[in-house]
Amino acid sequence: MINGKFYDELQLNKLVSGKLQDTALPQWEKNVYQFISEWISDEDTIEVRTSGTTGAPRKYKVTKNAMLISARKTISFFNLKPGNKALLCLSPHYIAGKLMIVRSFAGKLDLLPVKPSSMPLEGITYDIHFAAMVPMQVQNQIDKNANSFNKLKTLIIGGGEVSPALKEKLQHITTEVWETYGMTETLTHVALKKINGKDKSDWFSPLEGVKISKTGDSRLVVFVKGITENKLVTNDITEFKDEDHFSIPGRADDAINTGGIKVMPQNIEKKLEGAINASFVISSVPDKVLGEKIVLVIEGKGLPTQNISTSFFNDLEFFERPKEIIVLETIPRTETGKIKRKELRSLLSEK
Repeated sequence: MINGKFYDELQLNKLVSGKLQDTALPQWEKNVYQFISEWISDEDTIEVRTSGTTGAPRKYKVTKNAMLISARKTISFFNLKPGNKALLCLSPHYIAGKLMIVRSFAGKLDLLPVKPSSMPLEGITYDIHFAAMVPMQVQNQIDKNANSFNKLKTLIIGGGEVSPALKEKLQHITTEVWETYGMTETLTHVALKKINGKDKSDWFSPLEGVKISKTGDSRLVVFVKGITENKLVTNDITEFKDEDHFSIPGRADDAINTGGIKVMPQNIEKKLEGAINASFVISSVPDKVLGEKIVLVIEGKGLPTQNISTSFFNDLEFFERPKEIIVLETIPRTETGKIKRKELRSLLSEK
């Protein structure tokens, strides 16, 4: 089903063919039907690409069967039923958008494609059972029109960490909101945690059939039969509450070695959340004495650093305190909004 209308195989092929030949069709919509065309083709594989968080985006092929396994895990977890409305507000260029379409096929859901934007719920007049968004979309939508979430039953958020400030705002909406853990290599999420309501949690729980463990240096290891060929050793540092609950403080390659002490920038950012009224990131620059010097990077054109109070640094451990404040007009991010920390460090080291 697409936009409330059911298509059999012949009708769907005709629809897709017509859409792709329509020169007036917006590019975002053409992208949706291009993927549907690939999905209903006789090919057994689909080309996917990584987001480029830690390096250049790369492309490779995955089997359609693996994508169906992932889709069915989500459908089962959220008990989605045939005819439930699924909002597609993410680009199918990336795995999150692709999987929303695959879930609609696998679960006989009613797919509702809309133009990917920072306000994906604007203009929606009907009830939606399920949607996936990145943090930036949720932040903009809740800041400008929180009531729009009244139309949405269940929301999953991926593509980046959900900030404490955004989590606080999510406590005041009726939508059930889940933060996801996953990546292109696992075909979207393999673990979830509820982040609003009475049953919210600080810990991710793996989906059924997902096996997790960790290496000696605390990196998360994931295995999903039918999706990952072998155990996938991630670059994510993990902490386990028990065998079925874990958290992700940060990535191994994000760690800052300052004066012999390894510091995760995400931990400092959480402590500073709410104290700085601007987008900011904790990063580092080379230092002759410390090896790496912690810096606070604030995003904003023309902000005078001398007028930024440093009193909130008092709540940090001494080794966590930024030694310098740097203002950048733009912090480098991927298309899905993730901070490119490695690129940011390179940029700062050149200044």
